[in-house]
Parts: sequence; structure tokens; C-alpha cells
Amino acid sequence: MKLLIFCFSIIFLTKNSSSQFATCFFGSRSIGGISVYSCGFSIEGHSNDEIIELAGNHTTGMNDENVLGVINIQGSTNFMPKIICTRFPNVQRVQFHSYGLLELNDESLQECRQVVWLAIRSNPMIAISEGTFANLNNLIHLDLGTNTLTSLPETILSPLVNLQIFDIRNNHFSQLPDKIFNNLQNLRTLLMQNTSTTFINPLWFENTPNIVMFHIYNNQIREINSEIFSKLPSLENLSLNTNRIQRIGFGTFSNSRNITILNIGSNNITEIIEGDFVGMENLRTLQLFDNPIERVGNRSFFGLRNLRFLRLENCRIRNLEINAFEGLEDLSEISLSSNLLDDLQLGIFAPLKSLTFLGYSNNRFRFLRRNIFGDNLASLINLDLNENRVNAIERSVIEEAVNLNVLHFGNNVCESGTLSNFVTNRVQHMARLERCFRNFDFLVDTITENSPNYNFHSTSGSGFMVHVYADSTINIALTPFNFPWTPMIEIIIGAANNTRSIVRRNSENEVVVMPTLNVLEINQWNDFQITWANHVILVSKENQMPFLAFSMQDIFNVNFYGVRTIESRAIWTIVPVGF
Repeated sequence: MKLLIFCFSIIFLTKNSSSQFATCFFGSRSIGGISVYSCGFSIEGHSNDEIIELAGNHTTGMNDENVLGVINIQGSTNFMPKIICTRFPNVQRVQFHSYGLLELNDESLQECRQVVWLAIRSNPMIAISEGTFANLNNLIHLDLGTNTLTSLPETILSPLVNLQIFDIRNNHFSQLPDKIFNNLQNLRTLLMQNTSTTFINPLWFENTPNIVMFHIYNNQIREINSEIFSKLPSLENLSLNTNRIQRIGFGTFSNSRNITILNIGSNNITEIIEGDFVGMENLRTLQLFDNPIERVGNRSFFGLRNLRFLRLENCRIRNLEINAFEGLEDLSEISLSSNLLDDLQLGIFAPLKSLTFLGYSNNRFRFLRRNIFGDNLASLINLDLNENRVNAIERSVIEEAVNLNVLHFGNNVCESGTLSNFVTNRVQHMARLERCFRNFDFLVDTITENSPNYNFHSTSGSGFMVHVYADSTINIALTPFNFPWTPMIEIIIGAANNTRSIVRRNSENEVVVMPTLNVLEINQWNDFQITWANHVILVSKENQMPFLAFSMQDIFNVNFYGVRTIESRAIWTIVPVGF
């Protein structure tokens, strides 16, 4: 029994003992996108000790002086192996990813004077001493991303006078020292995304005039101002998305004339107005997606004469003011998908003379009219109207879009599907859209105000859709003639202070009365569908179940409908269904 316990103890201790030895598997490997003769650094299991010896056989004709790279391939260790730079005097590229490193101290990289590319990434490292990079003045690329760092000493980067790329993404800094980047005059790329940063400190950039790319997205930043970006005259690519920024503010980017890409999506911005982007005449891509923007004001993008791509999808936009896109003559692609947009104002897209892609899916769009465009239809190649409520298209829109290649039209009313290769299949696709064209021919736009008289219009088929903006009760009549007649059916929506709706027969008898609290959204656009197939009148809101139903006792052909508002005002657009 004692012998058994003794043997077990030997086995247990051997398995958990720390090794001071590692092996190099030599060969050509890609490190940072460049293939170099390298040591593939391997340890059996995990080492708690300093590595003091390296084994391994070189390929024919190679020796330690030919080694230009070191990359970990197996095992893990708590400490950066100092032996790699003493053993390989010419090593230039070092990568230790997911290797269990806990810290870097003043001695860790002391002999790595020739290193130009260093990536120590995805380790449980919480500390780096101030003198860690003291001898690395040739370093060009430093990647400390995805560690568990919470702070950096203020002068730790001072020796890195040639540094061009600094990546500290996916750490846990709440803030960095004021002068952390003070000696990095050659820095061109700074990656600080997902670092728990709450504030962009203008003092960081007192001596960094050559930064071209700055990514600081997915943080907790609430404010931005012109003082920050005035220190970055060379900046071209700026990512501020997924923060808590509430407003941009006049002149914030007025000194950022070289920025070509700005991503400020997924913030808390509620409004875009004139002056927000003043001075950004070289901007080509602007991303504002996933903001709670309700209004885009007139001339919001004025001055962005080189803008090509504008993303405004998945906001809460209800209002595009008539001149919102003034000055965007070179804009090629715009996405307004997944908003709360209804019908569009006359000429809203007219300034976009180079438009090739219009993304307008998942809105509340119902009628595609020619007058929302200018003379730019010939340039349109891709039109996305998926997931709307389109029930009518003005024929000239498609006829004038001679270069249209794809019309995304899934889940609409008058037609559904994707119409691809439009240029070659134009005849077939136009035939598929014929119902949409014919519906538009019967489309009626009208206004009623404070009158007991009905405004009559002809109808055909078995129903129509009512798109109405009203401030009180609305009345709709169904008759065989274009004047009140017996028999006649009246539909009253939002009666008795918007608490009930009524079907009335021959102007007198209330044959159906239903409680419909707030069924009419006051001073907002509403959509109702009224049908009379098989002489059964059904009234429903949008795609909901009918809230009024009545079997006609006096059978007659519904050839006309009338609309009125007795003590209020309403704007109406009416189009057939079931045509």
C-alpha cells in the first residue's frame, strides 16, 4: 500500500511540475501577413517558470541568425520568454496569442531591439511596467488587444518614436493618462474599440498629427466636440459607433477636412440638422444607422459634396424635410430602411442626381409616385422596397428607370417578390406590376374640411385602402351613384370622442355600433381597409382583424364612395384593393 501511494505521488508531481524548456519548430510562417523564417514556439503543458533553454533543429542552410519571427504554437506560460530575443538576435516579428501571459516587465523585451512587429494578444495580462518597451525604438506595430489591462503608465510608449499602429482594443480602460501618446508623432492607426472608455481626451493628441485611422467604437462616450478633432488634421477614418453620443453639434468636425469615412451609428442621436457636418467636404461614407433619429432637417448634409454612401437605416425617422438631401449631387447609395417613414414629400430625392441604390425596405410606404424623384431615375440600378405596404406605382417611375436591374418588392400589397435582371426581363416584370400601375390610375388624393357634404369618387373591384391624416372623426359612404342615395351605407370611424365606430344605413339607422377606443390615431397617418365582397362590409385597420362587419340588407353595386369630415380636417389618399 505504501509503495502504491509513493508511485502515485511521483506521477502527480511529474504531471504538474513546471518546465523550463521549450522547443522551436523552424520553418516559414506568416506573422502579421508576412511570411518569414520563424520559430514555432512550443511548450508541453503550462509553465510557471522562466524558459531558459530552447531545443529544435533548423532547416537546411538556416541558423539562429536567420530567424526573423517567433510565434507561439503550443502550450502556455506566465512569463514572456526573454530567451527569444537573446537566442535570435535578428528577430523582427513576435506573436504570442492566447498564451497565458500575466505581465510584461522591464526585462521581458529588453533584448528585442530589432523587433518591428509585436503582438501580445488575448492573454490574462493585467499589468505592463513602465520600462517594458524601453529598447524597442524600431517598433512599428504594437498589438496589446484583448487582454485584461485596466491602465497603462503615462510614459510607457515614449520610446516608440517610430510606432505607426497601436492596437489596445478589448481591454478595460476607463481612461488613459493625458500624455500617453505624447511622443508618437508617426502614429497613423489607433484602435481603442471596446475599452470601456468614457471620454475622448483632447490632451491625448497634442503631438499626434499623423493619425489617419481612429477607431473608438463600442464604448461609453457621451460627448464629442471640435477641440478633440482639431488636433487630428490627418484623420481620414473615424469610427465612433456604439457609444452614447446624443448630439453632434455645429462645427464638431469643422477642422476634419480629410475625413473620408465617418461611422457614428448606434448612438443616442435624435436629430440631424444643418451644421452637424460642416467642413467635411471630403467625406465619402457617412454611417448614422441605429440611432433614435426622428427628424432629418433641411440641408442637414449640405456641403458634403463628395459624399457617396449614406446609411440611415434602423432609426426612428418619421420626418424627412423637403430639402433634407440638398447638396448631395454625387451621392450614389442611400439606405433609409427600417424606419417609420410614410409617404414622401414632393421632390425629396431630386437633389440625388447620381443615385444608383435606394434602400427603403421595412417602412410604411404605400404609393410610389414619380414626383418624389427628379431627373435621376435613369441612374437608378437597385431599388429596395421590401416589407412595405405598397399598393400603387406610378408607371412612369419604372418606365424612366431604364437602367434598373433589381426591384426588391417582397411582402407588399399589389405585388410581392424580387424582380431581378430587370434590364433583360423588363417586359415580363412590367406585366407583373400591372396591378400596381392600374391601382395608381385609380388613386385619389383629396382634402376634406368642416363640411357635411361628401366628396364622391368612382370605384371598382371589391374594396379600397384609405390612408388618412385627421384630427377627428372621419366619414365614408358607399353608394351606387356619385351623390347621396337610398340605399347608402355610411361608415363612421372614431365617433364619440374616438371611443366607438358605427355602420349607418340610409343616413338614419345605426345598424352596427362597436367600441373602438382610439382606433383613429389623431394627427397621424392611419390606414384602413374597407371591402364589400359578397355584400359583406368589413372595416379593418392595416392588417388587423375587422373591427366593423355588416351584411348588406339592400343589395346594390358599390360604384362610388364619398369621404367627409363634418367638424374637422382630413388629408386622404385612397387606392383600390382586390382590383
